[in-house]
Amino acid sequence: MVCLSGLKSFNQIKAIRRYLKNIITIKMKKIYRRVLLLGLVSSIGFMSSCEKEYFEPAPPPDPNDTTPSVDTVSYSLDMQPYFDANCVNCHNGGIVLNLSPGLSYDALNNGGYINLATPASSNLYVKINVGSMKQYSTPDYTAMTLKWIEEGAKNN
Repeated sequence: MVCLSGLKSFNQIKAIRRYLKNIITIKMKKIYRRVLLLGLVSSIGFMSSCEKEYFEPAPPPDPNDTTPSVDTVSYSLDMQPYFDANCVNCHNGGIVLNLSPGLSYDALNNGGYINLATPASSNLYVKINVGSMKQYSTPDYTAMTLKWIEEGAKNN
């Protein structure tokens, strides 16, 4: 009898273990399904909230058009007048960079103040943007200088 009661008890324990294992498995499956469903709904919500903007490309410039662009910075009309009004009092030949009319363009180009490859790292732009000459510059002049360098620093 002892053996039978022990065997019976062992079978009951085994059945209980199977039952609990099934319950846990079912609950885990439910949790897994809920997490999966939540992830799917979140992904769909995220993807549907994204917005894509479409831009039409600008037409290419006409190579035969010789009219200067309104946005083009002119050295003789924009840069040199600013130098004359704000810089030549000090930069007139006594200081390393001579910004006097007729000499300034060559001084800037030959003195290493212009970097056409990376305009924002040009010495002229750096000095007036964050360097020692920033206090004498204006945001408009700083932007104009960068634009002039980006356009090729032409003597126009």
